Amino acid sequence: MPHTVKSQLLGHRCGHSQCRAHILQAERNYTFARSLISRHSLAERQWAIIVAFYCLVHLAESLLVHFPLPRPRGMSHHDHRASAILKSANNAYVAWDRIRKDCDDCRYRMWKPRTSRVQARVLNDLEQAVKGIVASLP
Repeated sequence: MPHTVKSQLLGHRCGHSQCRAHILQAERNYTFARSLISRHSLAERQWAIIVAFYCLVHLAESLLVHFPLPRPRGMSHHDHRASAILKSANNAYVAWDRIRKDCDDCRYRMWKPRTSRVQARVLNDLEQAVKGIVASLP
């Protein structure tokens, strides 16, 4: 399954340079997140979730390149990206939201995720969200 997702990212052909740049960064983040999941240190487990989220951030940005959505005043960038996923790739939203919440917990609440939770987020949710978003791109 991971090779399928990675080939989906690398195989996505788009003539828009901004979309290509976001897809490339998403692919790098995807690869790095997967490399961290089997590590044992707390910092590496936290970074696996954070990097997984930023993989999805770049994919959400690639959606916004093709499906512009005005960001209301006062709306955070992450909420704006979540709106883009809900509108254009809604089958990926639940996985996005779980990873986003865990990322926030790691970054702001000093959460200490167990290896099994990290693996669930990176191996299952990240895969599902990437597939859903990439499938929604033109």
